[in-house]
Amino acid sequence: HAIWYAQNDVPLMEENFTKALEIAEHIDDRSAQLQSLWGVWAVHRSRGEYRKALALAKRYEAVANAFGDPKSKSLANRILSVNQHYLGDQEEARRLVKMVQAQLTPSVRSVNNDFQLDAHVATTALLSRIDWLQGFPDQAKARARQSVEAALKTSHVLSLGYAICMAGCPVALWTGDIAEAECNLRLLNKYVASNRLYSTWGRAFEITMRLRERTDTDSLIAQYIEARLDVCSLSVLADLNIDDLNPSELPEPIAEELWNYPELLRIKAEFVLCKGSSVAAQKEAEELLLKSLDRSKSQRLPSFELRTAVSLARLWGCTARVAEARSMLETSYGKFTEGFATTDLINADRLIAELG
Repeated sequence: HAIWYAQNDVPLMEENFTKALEIAEHIDDRSAQLQSLWGVWAVHRSRGEYRKALALAKRYEAVANAFGDPKSKSLANRILSVNQHYLGDQEEARRLVKMVQAQLTPSVRSVNNDFQLDAHVATTALLSRIDWLQGFPDQAKARARQSVEAALKTSHVLSLGYAICMAGCPVALWTGDIAEAECNLRLLNKYVASNRLYSTWGRAFEITMRLRERTDTDSLIAQYIEARLDVCSLSVLADLNIDDLNPSELPEPIAEELWNYPELLRIKAEFVLCKGSSVAAQKEAEELLLKSLDRSKSQRLPSFELRTAVSLARLWGCTARVAEARSMLETSYGKFTEGFATTDLINADRLIAELG
C-alpha cells in the first residue's frame, strides 16, 4: 500500500502484493487475502489489463462472500463496477454502483477502509461518468460536483484526487464547461499536488485545456487525450510536448473492447479528413465513422453516438447526402431529454439547422 500511494511503482507493488497474497492464502488469513487481491487487481487495472483485472475482481468477490464482511462485499461490487465501466458495459456498471450505494449509510462511512477511497465519493464519481456516456449530461455534471463536494468534506486527499480526476475534470471537459474544468484543476493543484499520481493527472488536464484553445487539429488531439486518460496511459499523455506534436505520435488505442473505442474511431476519422479531402480519405473516414456509430449504438452510448453522428453528417453533407445526414443526426439528437445547453448538443442542433 505504501508503494502504491507514495511511489506509484507498479512492478514493485505487484511483487509485494503477490508475495503477500501467497502468504495470506498459505495461512488462510482472509482479511490479508482481500487486501492483497485488491493490490494485484489494482496492478492490472493500472496497466489497462481489464480482462485480467476482472478475473481478480471476481476472485476478490468470492473471498469476500466467504469471509462474510459487509464492507468487503461492498468493495467487491465497487471494483467490479469500475471494471465493467472500462470494459464498456455501462448497464452492468450502473447496476453494481447502485448496489453499493444502497448499502451505504452516513453512520458507517469512513475513509479508513483498508486504505480505500470514501465509497460515497467513489461511486458518485463513477456514476457521473456513466450518466454522461448514457446520454444524461446534466445529471453527470450534478453528480460530478456532488462527488467533489463530498470529497472536500472528508478532508481525504486520495478521495478528493479521485473525485476530481475521475469525474470533476473529465465530465466538465466532455460537456464543454471549461470554467468548471479550470475550477477542478485549481482544487487539484491546491490540495492534491503533493501526490505523484494525481499531479500527473493534473498535467494531463492542463495539456488538454491548452490544446483546446489552439487550432482545430489541436482541439482534436485534446479530445483524443480526454478519451484516453487512464492510469495505464497517463504518464505518456501527461509528458506530451504540445508545442511540437504530430497526431501520428499519439499512442494507439489498447483494445477494441474498452469504453472509449467509439470515440477513438471518430477522432481517427477526423484526423484522416484533416490530412486531405480526397475520395479515398472520405471513404476511409466514412468507414471509421460507421463503425464508431455501430459500436456506440450496440454499447448504448448516446453521447458518443451523437458526436459520431455530427462528424458523419458533416461528411455526408459535403458529398450531396444532405437529407440522409439530417435524418441520421436528428435520430441521434432525439435520444436526449436533457443537456441541451452542453457543447455537443448545441453543435448538433446547429448542424441540423444548417442541413435544413
